[in-house]
Amino acid sequence: MDAHLNEAVVFVLIGWNDTYDGTTRIVGGHKYLKANPTNNSEMRALVRDSDGYFHCGAGRGALKEKMVTAVLVARHPISLSYEAVAIYHNALPRVGKDQWATVSAQRITVFPINGRPTFNDWPAGQGMRRWAHRNLRGPAHSRLLSTYKRILNAVGTRVGERDSDDYELSGFEGSLRARFKTHRQREGRLRAEKINQALVKGNGRLKCEVPGCRFEFMTVYGEIGRNFAHVHHKLPLASGRRRTTLDDLVIVCANCHAMIHRDGGCRDFRTLIKGPR
Repeated sequence: MDAHLNEAVVFVLIGWNDTYDGTTRIVGGHKYLKANPTNNSEMRALVRDSDGYFHCGAGRGALKEKMVTAVLVARHPISLSYEAVAIYHNALPRVGKDQWATVSAQRITVFPINGRPTFNDWPAGQGMRRWAHRNLRGPAHSRLLSTYKRILNAVGTRVGERDSDDYELSGFEGSLRARFKTHRQREGRLRAEKINQALVKGNGRLKCEVPGCRFEFMTVYGEIGRNFAHVHHKLPLASGRRRTTLDDLVIVCANCHAMIHRDGGCRDFRTLIKGPR
């Protein structure tokens, strides 16, 4: 397995934890983590939130890439070696009003505590994150890119992978299921572009496009729902269409997406809601 050259890869240094399941405190890390070992996103980095995403802090300042592969790294409190904890695939960078950035992903790879890849070549400097590869201009560290490739090659296949509930995936079995998952992984950037397109078109609002719905996560959930929505394929993979465009995708809420694909179906989103509108 190898890193794609068009893949933005960032390493994020977080505090040490055995499980990152929200039950044990963080050890070490930056100043805030040391002062708040049980009140931070890092200690829950491997727990799926109610919005269907995994979230983890990623240092101060915005990550300007639209989508990143984020390698979460922690320093062992005894050996002081750096260990890869997890990989956030197709992660969406976000920054809050306090200028602390987070990365959010629906699909992650988790390394077991006794099998976390180790390395000792963390580049010097300040801050929690280091770029291994960038699509935009800016410094990157070739040694970290080599480390990333070595991590992927060492595991061979993604171990401990955790997917979100995938309504579109539920209708497939066997070889078609595997083909669909590969198809979705390749389309990660296109789906992010659809979100961005809808945000521009809606002047920063992201509403479900199912006629009669118009649900918006931010309106209901506040800041945590900003820029969040599901993206639905109008035509299923089984239709035989090979190349997906932005016009083939539509913004939907979680409820509508579930109903579109309930029992393995792929209903027309335009006629989904039968009741009063």
